[in-house]
Amino acid sequence: MSPEAATSRYRTLPRTTYDLVTLGGGSAGLTAARLARALHASVALIDREKLGGECLYTGCVPSKALLHVARVAAAIRQSGALGLRATVESTDLSAVMDYAERAIDAVYEESDAPEHLVALGVDIAFGEARFISPRALIVNGQIVTARRILIATGSHPAIPDIPGLHETGFVTNETVFAMRSLPARLAVIGGGPVGCELGQAFARIGSQVTLLQRSARLLPKDEPEASAILHNRLASEGVTIALRAEVLQVTRSAGGIVLSVREGDGARDVIVDAILVATGRAPNVADLGLKAGGIQYDARRGVDVDAFLRTTNPRVYAAGDVTGGYHFTHAAALDARVAVRNALFPGKTRLDTRAMPWATFTEPEIAHVGLTEEEARRHYGAGVQSAVQPYSGVDRAITDGATPGFVKLVHSASGNLLGAQIVGPRAGDNINELALAIAHRFTIAQIAAATHVYPTFALAIQQAAGNFTMRHTARSATIGLLLRIGRWARP
Repeated sequence: MSPEAATSRYRTLPRTTYDLVTLGGGSAGLTAARLARALHASVALIDREKLGGECLYTGCVPSKALLHVARVAAAIRQSGALGLRATVESTDLSAVMDYAERAIDAVYEESDAPEHLVALGVDIAFGEARFISPRALIVNGQIVTARRILIATGSHPAIPDIPGLHETGFVTNETVFAMRSLPARLAVIGGGPVGCELGQAFARIGSQVTLLQRSARLLPKDEPEASAILHNRLASEGVTIALRAEVLQVTRSAGGIVLSVREGDGARDVIVDAILVATGRAPNVADLGLKAGGIQYDARRGVDVDAFLRTTNPRVYAAGDVTGGYHFTHAAALDARVAVRNALFPGKTRLDTRAMPWATFTEPEIAHVGLTEEEARRHYGAGVQSAVQPYSGVDRAITDGATPGFVKLVHSASGNLLGAQIVGPRAGDNINELALAIAHRFTIAQIAAATHVYPTFALAIQQAAGNFTMRHTARSATIGLLLRIGRWARP
């Protein structure tokens, strides 16, 4: 059933009281509904229009489809170095976006269509829901009560207050996939994951991209070395990068859209044909009646929750982007699991994000988990160290021509893993091994002792860990003593 048909069909819930009502059909809401039903709770899920959330329609799925197209285009252009002859004549953006739409449809039909939830026993309604009391909601004129309610309404792009921006027009990740003609010149405001991913993608399929970042480097939440490698890669692909750049105003002229940009003590005009705004996200808290529900919130930070994801109304929990935490699909799913457990069962489980991984799917990919080296030093002092394996010393990276990159393991002096950064192919896949290691408190020595397949990019993890163990062994007085005993005892 299509999203449009489902929205028309599911308007009224078959009952008016539930164990759990979930507001929002994105990652957090879907995870919560499925888990609560598996735990034999009666569940209703209410969403404004369609299931799947931002990730499915305007985030993870279409962006990764676009990045795939862009990566193919880049590979074709770089094929001459491999002895191949191929060219990209032009880009049909309409066909590219059709490809992204087919990916959306496939994911929706496979997992997010309402019939999958209905088959599990979840009741669904589409419409505007709001609190009318601390334990009651109204949707499409129907009043619904629940033992527990979960707010999982997600977020939307945060738009900076730049004079003239709204008048001249812009796109965000929510609207960029509706574009059907490729802008010759594109300004990207924001050098975080979304800005870097989409900026590189549009540059690779033919736009002249200018990336404007207010801070001193791209991806400021990752290690500086990771930012530097990405900066160099984007620049080598023709992206113009302006750091410490503030857009003062936007106007329209005969030559295009003019962004007045201040860089340090200077200023210049950037003339483009389109603007992509990627300056963060804001929680979806409007029109929910949160005040009537006894729920404190902030329009910028989101719904206030404690360590157990409970709001100021003890009957109501919140999960995902609406809480202002990590804006990742997998983080929203984790929130949902914790919230459902705490909402439906005695005792409480704290949300633990110590091992929360994330990845930016540029080329090279950049993945992170735990603390950066700077963060670890602030928490644990000067004894914090790092073990680094450059990809220039990784055989698979050499064979694939992908040597700009590294694995970095941040650890205590005794070898406790505190954080990790991977830059290079499949970084988003390989970071999961290190997230598991942090979650279960594996030491660097234990990682080094685990055999990894040769030749893979993941072998760099074992190599980085091995660098630590060799240093540690060389300095160990115990090892030196045992070696001397062994020599003495040898016949």
